[in-house]
Amino acid sequence: MNKKNILVLTFGTSWQLIPEILGFTNPSLVNLYKNSSKISEILDSKSEHQIEPVDSIYIIMTDSEESKISLNKFKEWFSNFDTHIEIKVYISEGIKDLMSAEDCNYVGDLIYNTVLTARKNTNGGKLYLALSGGRKTMSADLQQAGNIFGSNVMIHIISTVSFNILKNINKEILLKPLEGEYKNAFIPIITSGVQKESYLLEYEKIADKLLPSNEVNIIPNSTSLIDKIKKNMLESSYLMFNYAKNLSQEDNLPNFPFLYSLSPEIVKKLKRKRVDFTSDIYKILKKMPKTELHCHMGGVLNTNELIEVALANKKGIERYINESEDYRKWIKELELFVSEDNLTEIKERFPNIKDLRKFIKNIPEPFNVVGFIFAFRNNSKLLDKYIFNEFINPDKYRGIGISEYEQLGDLQGSGILQSKESLIKTCKIIKKKALEDNIIYWELRISPYNYTRGGLSVEDVIDTIKSELNDFKKCYFNMIFIGSRHGKISDIYRHIELAENLVNDERYRICGFDLAGNENAKEAKELHSAFLPLMKQSMNITIHAGETVDVGSIWQAVYILNADRIGHGLTLKNNRKLMNRFRGRNISIEMCPSSNDQIIGFRNYYKDKSDSIFKKIYPLKEYLDYGLRVTINSDNLGISRTTLTDEYIKVSELTENSLTIWEIIQIIKNGFDASFADYNIRKIIVKKAEEEIGMIIKAYFI
Repeated sequence: MNKKNILVLTFGTSWQLIPEILGFTNPSLVNLYKNSSKISEILDSKSEHQIEPVDSIYIIMTDSEESKISLNKFKEWFSNFDTHIEIKVYISEGIKDLMSAEDCNYVGDLIYNTVLTARKNTNGGKLYLALSGGRKTMSADLQQAGNIFGSNVMIHIISTVSFNILKNINKEILLKPLEGEYKNAFIPIITSGVQKESYLLEYEKIADKLLPSNEVNIIPNSTSLIDKIKKNMLESSYLMFNYAKNLSQEDNLPNFPFLYSLSPEIVKKLKRKRVDFTSDIYKILKKMPKTELHCHMGGVLNTNELIEVALANKKGIERYINESEDYRKWIKELELFVSEDNLTEIKERFPNIKDLRKFIKNIPEPFNVVGFIFAFRNNSKLLDKYIFNEFINPDKYRGIGISEYEQLGDLQGSGILQSKESLIKTCKIIKKKALEDNIIYWELRISPYNYTRGGLSVEDVIDTIKSELNDFKKCYFNMIFIGSRHGKISDIYRHIELAENLVNDERYRICGFDLAGNENAKEAKELHSAFLPLMKQSMNITIHAGETVDVGSIWQAVYILNADRIGHGLTLKNNRKLMNRFRGRNISIEMCPSSNDQIIGFRNYYKDKSDSIFKKIYPLKEYLDYGLRVTINSDNLGISRTTLTDEYIKVSELTENSLTIWEIIQIIKNGFDASFADYNIRKIIVKKAEEEIGMIIKAYFI
């Protein structure tokens, strides 16, 4: 049987409704909106929802004289066209108007029957519902029928003129494109896109028989279909409740609540569909709302962004070129090497990146560093080679150790963030990254005192970052202050005192404190007394632990420093009792797949052969299956040459058989649950995330 596109509408006394809809769906019949000032929006809407011409119109109406007169006026208008469109009329026998609940139920039953009949008669074509005609209860029943039995679109016609103008619209006006005062009188809009039939209702078993297909059908009053639907929906809801309960119990950690209300068919898709490294999957992951809980401001810039920050300091660079002959000669010599693509000479002259910070004496920070980067402004690839050398090749950039990894960031961090211009530009780059990867909550780790060597006060540093990030509407930023293990103990105390002073000032959004750096430099047990003031303030604490040393470092972080979260936690798997502690207390783990692989080296199931030199298994999947609250983060976006979306791809490569979309969403949910956001802020961002993920699932999996 041939496919049909069927329009179903409820009908009252305004016959003009049908021409107004046909002018939208079937412009070849009558192009009513040709002259409308909204024609581009109308055409865009048709294109977006793939509206095709209708072949049949099913009209649902009461048995009133007014409705019959109106129907005859429509037929008079329709008789002017030579068209294949068929008209079928369904009348509720003896119901003149909706004067009681019983009348409403009778007409509602007819509406359900008509939509069900139309759905079956499309034979795989499209079903459109028009919500503008008849009593409001009729439109409401029609919409509900569409939700139950499914529809392609629901159409509504908005009137923009007064009733006095509307009542003067005769059939002649509607036989051609609207003109004059009528050209903008109506606007067709789509109130809902594709609605799939309710999985709670097997409507194949609901209807005893379909309605007749005569031109005019007088339908005896009944509530049998509505009664069956109510009974079926009630029974199905009990089954769905038990299904959702069992589904949630299958998960070791709660996922977004709405997922448990999805149909079993969609849940299966999400649990079976694995990250397969295609462009479509990447697009889905990129759109997913995310958190960034472990990201250092000092490692966020890639090579091109380093040049952007250097250019932001151009005035200062030019000033010192004019004031210092040594500086000017140095820059010119460097620019010559760069223009000649002479990487060998540059490496011989500047073998140690950290030495650049004070290369020309009497030049304040960061102008030696930004001047050096500035010289590469027309040759970013050469700067990339200077910084990363063989590690530009990702296959070489694995298992290199913590020391060599950290040196790759010597040109940024405290080397470059010593001016207001550097801080502002870096913050702008961070906001851009948030937009690109749909990061809606971000905890940025900073060491404010480390950025004061160029003359800024610590207050200048924090105020600059706060001012640049706090007014950003697309992502909510908090700051985590860092104490560094490899620094002086007095520097750790300075940052702790700073956190103490600002944590209760909501303007600064200081949400936690971190102990970072090489774990071999200082053990957590050496810093218990230093952290006591933070504990007295009930401050959130996260500790880098178990990245490059054994699980004892994690134990100390949890039991001695009362860590709420652990950064990396790669060796936690070696102590099952401690894993139980994490699970029982919901201590979260901030995993950073790229930097973890670059520093340690893990088996990559997507790239490596069985004889790979990297035998270690990345523990994220083990932690996830055990019920631990694992999160995915970037660590150092620039140093690791990654994006947050890339991290979700990377962790799937490091997982045997990859991760499923359901597991990805679970990890995203973990990020929101593990965040140090204020309770009320977390409620807002979780709601936003759930809504966005719902739309993504609807677009790609339903």
